[in-house]
Amino acid sequence: MERISLSVKELQQAGVPKWCAKMVADSMLSLYRRKDGKSPYWWLKFVVPEPLHAQLGALKRVSTGHTDKVLARKEALRRVAEWCAPLLDPAPPTNVSPESKSEDRLLEPFVRSVLLTHELIDELCRARREATMWSREDDANGVSFDGLEQVIEDKTGVESVSDRGASQKHDDPAHRPLPPGIVKNTKFDEHVSEWQPRLLSVIERGRNSDDFDDVADEAVEFAAVLGYRVGSDDPSFVAFVRNFARADLRAYKAVQGDGSEADGFAAVAPVAGSHKLDYLLTQWRANRTRNLKPGTVELYASRFRVFVEHVQDIPSRIVTRTHVTRFLEDSVYGGLLTEKTANGGYLPALRSVFGYALSVELIDQDPTQGISKPKLSKAERAQQQKPRIPFSAEQLNALFSSAWYAGAARDVGTSTAVKGNARYWVPLLELLQVLRPEEACQLEVTDVGVVNGTHALRVEEVLEEVDVDDGRSALERRKSVKSYASKRWLPVHQTLLDLGWVEFVSARKAESTTGWLFPELSRGKNNSDAFGKRFNDFLHKRLQLDVVQYGLRHSWEDERRRAMAHAASTHGTWPPGMYFAIAGRAATEKEEGSGANYGEGYDLEDMKFFLDQLQFKGVIWPARWPEWAKFFGPEADASAHR
Repeated sequence: MERISLSVKELQQAGVPKWCAKMVADSMLSLYRRKDGKSPYWWLKFVVPEPLHAQLGALKRVSTGHTDKVLARKEALRRVAEWCAPLLDPAPPTNVSPESKSEDRLLEPFVRSVLLTHELIDELCRARREATMWSREDDANGVSFDGLEQVIEDKTGVESVSDRGASQKHDDPAHRPLPPGIVKNTKFDEHVSEWQPRLLSVIERGRNSDDFDDVADEAVEFAAVLGYRVGSDDPSFVAFVRNFARADLRAYKAVQGDGSEADGFAAVAPVAGSHKLDYLLTQWRANRTRNLKPGTVELYASRFRVFVEHVQDIPSRIVTRTHVTRFLEDSVYGGLLTEKTANGGYLPALRSVFGYALSVELIDQDPTQGISKPKLSKAERAQQQKPRIPFSAEQLNALFSSAWYAGAARDVGTSTAVKGNARYWVPLLELLQVLRPEEACQLEVTDVGVVNGTHALRVEEVLEEVDVDDGRSALERRKSVKSYASKRWLPVHQTLLDLGWVEFVSARKAESTTGWLFPELSRGKNNSDAFGKRFNDFLHKRLQLDVVQYGLRHSWEDERRRAMAHAASTHGTWPPGMYFAIAGRAATEKEEGSGANYGEGYDLEDMKFFLDQLQFKGVIWPARWPEWAKFFGPEADASAHR
């Protein structure tokens, strides 16, 4: 299914009225081919905007009769214009007698029933502001009207007010024709004093205001004078009345000498649905993000902007569940997002923004409620998943004999990620200690040491310190973990000790007793991003391998299975929960039962006995760190540039 875009200009040229064209242009229009193969043609799917449901229905589908996509689009334009034709010329009233029909049509403007749209509400409110300011000017010049005079030129030659105003040129404001819809019975200032509190009440409280019915009657009567019959059951009726009240208040402010119509309205609640989607995001970021981490705020904002790009920055009041559902479906079924990311990532972001907008009455309904989440079949889900293939012994040997371990930093790249000791140790920590990339790159000097005679390292979560903590704003994480179970002390694998881990740690602590263990790594949104990008690029472009950095952890899992199988065959099985304790996984209760929640866990010495059972047979390890540092490390690289 491919979404098509029809511009407002195209729609108007095809015969769609202006007030309706913008709404149709912002709607969901798609061309698709039937999957059952029963038709070779392109089909049109038109998700009708909600304000037009009463006349057009909620959904229209039809064959374009064309296999060529360009011709199908032209036919789609013609079809949409044909569907909107009933909105152009509604049938005149039928309850008028034949004798009086012609006279009534002359004496009264023709009123046609309409459904309110964002554009029509703007048109009516703009006319109301102009009419109100005209009324004030005539009041200041001593002009009084008891009603709107409409004198129709008849056979005797009587002129209408508008005709006389057009034929006689004059500059006196008192003699200008009054725009339609204003009935002057009181002085303007008295009118303002009476109505201003009532209008404010309607803007702030909507239909819950005691003055809502009076203001609504004024709005309906004004629309009727301009030729529009508005029903109180219209989905946008409340938004129209509140906009109408706001238009009057702005006009009052303008004629009372304020520099701008908008001055003095900071405390007036915005009318529900009168803003576009980008405005909702701006308000959400300004008022509802202090409890979120900055990274989460940016993530939610970027995901909401993806939705805005999909539906365009349309008025918020016309966004429906259909828009949200189609966005999720197109993203998941089109392969742009995984099912988990769309339903568990993008939908919560949309719900957060729309939920806040509803709570402050920027919109009348939350389009994310009642959403049916898109789901893939098992086959489709498996096809979308990107498997993290473990390294084979041959691939590990290719890595350890490559320039990554047997070459200078300049032979690997210019990134700071390859100019320090992280280049040597991070892949080994992931392989031998089953550390996640973030866990390895965020190690600090204080995270390594000797605990009860066993060399160990610590994985933990640390929050950034702040000068002033208001208790409300979320703190940034200096170091993070995947889950609570990921926080752990674990023994150092014997192979790592053999490669010179103790010498490296001692050298690093001699430089500083605090700080990062690998200070050369840049710290962005995540501590491991820079290193991971460079390492994966090397694997793919230089070594032509189909594995990624995370595959090192999967290699540990395969080796652990071999070790456990060997232990079982020799009557030395691993104790319950040992594997999960080393790997930092949250499924300990599956093996230990409720007892997993009691005590402090396994001793490091006991854990080391089982960890060292992973031998990685067939792997040829790189040179020990002291030799590597001498020939390829940071100091050797610095000497080469002198």
